[in-house]
Amino acid sequence: MVWHIVLQKFIERRNSMIKRYVCILLGVLIVFSLVGCDLEPVERPEQPHLYWKDINVVVTDVNKKHWFATTHHYIIEITVKSEEYGLEKTITSEGGGMFAPQHWGVEKGDIITAQLYSWVMDSTGEVVRRDIHALK
Repeated sequence: MVWHIVLQKFIERRNSMIKRYVCILLGVLIVFSLVGCDLEPVERPEQPHLYWKDINVVVTDVNKKHWFATTHHYIIEITVKSEEYGLEKTITSEGGGMFAPQHWGVEKGDIITAQLYSWVMDSTGEVVRRDIHALK
């Protein structure tokens, strides 16, 4: 009978220790969850949104390089200008093997299509930045 009393006391102590650990763990979790809460909402500044469209641009300069070293290598630098938006950009394209760059046949004075990126603040409609992104 003595062992029964000892076992019962052991179980009571163990249950009380488990309850104590659970209470401490819950307290720690509550404290950490409250630390991460902001009482006042934070207003983030508005970020501009990206819009794009296709525009016509004039080729103002072309620099082509082609060489053969085991296979064909192509590099073309095309400078384009948009009269409508007053933008100018030089775009480099490379190719190799049987595949020359897409705009290899472009010459100075040609009109080609390019992709215009515009960053706009939606609330005011103000254009923050414009850039010729790529040739089509």
